[in-house]
Amino acid sequence: QQTTKGYNYDNCVDTKIYLTVFFFLFPSCNNPEYDSPCTFDKSSFQKVYLLKQFTNDTSSFCGIENKKVNSSSYTGANSSSISISYTGSPYTITALNSVGSILPQVVGTFTSYSISPSLPAGLNFNPSTGEITGTPSFLISSGNYTVTAISSLGTQTANLTLNIILPGKRIFLSGNGILGNWATTSAADNFCNSDPAKPLGPGIYKAMIGFVSRKACNNGGGCVGFSAEAIDWVLFAGIKYYRPDGTFIAQATNDRIFTFPLTNPISNISTNVWTGIDLGWNTTAASTAECTGWTSAGFGNYGNSNATTNSILYVSNSVCGSSYRLYCVEQ
Repeated sequence: QQTTKGYNYDNCVDTKIYLTVFFFLFPSCNNPEYDSPCTFDKSSFQKVYLLKQFTNDTSSFCGIENKKVNSSSYTGANSSSISISYTGSPYTITALNSVGSILPQVVGTFTSYSISPSLPAGLNFNPSTGEITGTPSFLISSGNYTVTAISSLGTQTANLTLNIILPGKRIFLSGNGILGNWATTSAADNFCNSDPAKPLGPGIYKAMIGFVSRKACNNGGGCVGFSAEAIDWVLFAGIKYYRPDGTFIAQATNDRIFTFPLTNPISNISTNVWTGIDLGWNTTAASTAECTGWTSAGFGNYGNSNATTNSILYVSNSVCGSSYRLYCVEQ
């Protein structure tokens, strides 16, 4: 025991401060006033507790469980004062069109952001602001994403949904050839929907063929002004049509046909394609145009897939035992 000016310093040596630096910086015995580090209203306790916080020492001190300063569970860090959200979710985005800027609504200050899983091709995520920008590629997708935002007060997350839709519909050239004897439109449609060249996605396709039960028109003067003649026709008025890779082909007129020249051919591959259609989009039941109802009797009209003129519809006719491809149009 030691005494100085009448003060009793018994038990000073039993005060347990586990970090040596604390012991030297903040001695448990101060002169002239008794100032125990466990006397909560004294300066030694306050200084030691503060230093333990900023060194992230979480060991118990004077019976009090310390908390990390940077933890959102620390009562001095009011994590409820920060938040992040994407109030426009779900977002519907049109492929091949800029999304502009999708920004989060935040309360408080965040230092960094991350997103999981990765965004679709063509979209970008800014890790400094949480902003989504860019132009999505030509694809159909729907996904849920989680954005994590980090602040000095803790971590917050926000969920958002992105639905990417196409700006129009697709046309593809079948990868396989078929004889001119499928007999029904449904059989030709099934051929399209089972073809290996069919694009990924939920689209349903119909064959662009002339038939008694499928036609754009049957007027000798062409289809212009005769859209009422259309039966089960595969093109739709005003719709933009694209290749599966996003290359724009053409936009259909109000009469549900294309005018020529097309912006781009239906395919870069040059091959013969069964159509049963003449240069004016007309359909007849003649045995010289559509294999007598596509039963392999007679001859059928065919076009060329790599043209931008009306020769996509008609180049010549051929015996129906020939194997040619089909144009398949998304519905």
